[in-house]
Amino acid sequence: MRLNTRSFIILISILLFVSCATKTRVNHKNEDAYNIINNELSFLTTSIEEGKVFLEKRFTDYLLWDFEDLEFTNDNYEYHFLTTFYSLSKEEFENIFNEVQINQYKKQVKRVKFIDSSKLSFENLTIINLEVKTHRVDFYNNKSLIVLSYPVFTKDKKYSLIRHYLGDFHRNSGNEVLSIYKKVNEKWVIFKRISLGIG
Repeated sequence: MRLNTRSFIILISILLFVSCATKTRVNHKNEDAYNIINNELSFLTTSIEEGKVFLEKRFTDYLLWDFEDLEFTNDNYEYHFLTTFYSLSKEEFENIFNEVQINQYKKQVKRVKFIDSSKLSFENLTIINLEVKTHRVDFYNNKSLIVLSYPVFTKDKKYSLIRHYLGDFHRNSGNEVLSIYKKVNEKWVIFKRISLGIG
C-alpha cells in the first residue's frame, strides 16, 4: 500500500512526537538521578582536600548487597536495625524495603552505567577508571576515593536510594553508606543516611 504525501507527513509527525515524548521521560528520570548524585557529591566533598579525591567513573552495582534478603514483616519491624538505629517508621520501612520494592530496584541496576561528567556540578573532581591505572601505586597513597551507585527509585517515585564509599584510594579504610532521598516540593532532599560499616 502506497502512502500519499499528506499521509506520509502525518505518519512522520506521529513518530517524531512519540520519540520526543519518550526522550523527555528518559531525560526527566536522568535529571532526577543526577540531582541526587550531585547532592551526594556535595555532601561528600565538603571535608576533603581539593585535588586529592578521585571519583570512580563506573557506578558500582553493590547497592543492594545488604538488603537482598530483606523482607518487611510485622514481626521483625520493632527490632530491625533500620528502625531501632535509624527511626524508620513502619510505613517508611514497608514502603522502601519490602520484597516487591527491592525487586523493583534490582530491575533498575541491571545495566552497567558510567558517570556523565557533563552532568556533574563539580569540576575539581578527577574522574578515573579504576580498571586502568595511569600512575604508580604509591601515587595514590595520600588520595581519597569516592565510588557511587546509580540512584534507584521507589515505584511511587517518592524515595530514591544511592550508595557511596568514601575512604582511602586503596580501600583499606573508609565508610559505606546508603543514603535515602525523599522528594519534597519537587526537590530531592536527604531523608536518612544508613551506615553500612567500614568497607
